[in-house]
Amino acid sequence: MAGPLSRPPMKPVPAVVPRDAFIAVYMMSNRKYGTPYVGVTSNLVRRAWQHREGEIDGFTKKYDLRRLVW
Repeated sequence: MAGPLSRPPMKPVPAVVPRDAFIAVYMMSNRKYGTPYVGVTSNLVRRAWQHREGEIDGFTKKYDLRRLVW
């Protein structure tokens, strides 16, 4: 008998990103020991530029996170 928190078995989800695609996890900050932000992208150069230029509204623009840390 299934309990109140049981779920049906999960079905496999098809991969959205090709297996040979480059995926980067990166960290941004506004200064040394400042506000951290962690993101994931398939185009690190473009994404870092978007953060530095304030192209996209959101957390990184609000806290002026322009420094690529890692």
